[in-house]
Amino acid sequence: MVKKTSKKKKYAVVQVRRNTPTREDRLEMLLEAQRDGFRAFGESLSGVHDKLDEHSAILNEHSRILDEHSVILGEHTRKLDENSMRLDNVERNLGNVERSTEEMQSELSFIRHTMITREEVRLLEVRVSRLEKLHSK
Repeated sequence: MVKKTSKKKKYAVVQVRRNTPTREDRLEMLLEAQRDGFRAFGESLSGVHDKLDEHSAILNEHSRILDEHSVILGEHTRKLDENSMRLDNVERNLGNVERSTEEMQSELSFIRHTMITREEVRLLEVRVSRLEKLHSK
């Protein structure tokens, strides 16, 4: 507040300076607000970077586990392929055994139907023996 007195008048004229900010003050306030905004943004961005680093570490761990499981799956697939080949061989052999068994059953059935009994063998022996006796006399 500035007081000026006039010589003509006996009273004091007071000029009141307003508390209105000057252009420089407004620019300074605007810059300070911008700095505060950038500071807050930087802190938020830092938090995002920390979270991103944390998630990247988790993702890397999951990728490592997935790679391990892929190796295990590959081994199991190889074993499954080997077992499938063995099973194919066993099935092929079983088919051969079944065909052989059917052939043997057929042959055995034929033999059973054309086979002579023990009684018939004894009768033949008796006949042969008689013929030998007759022939030897």
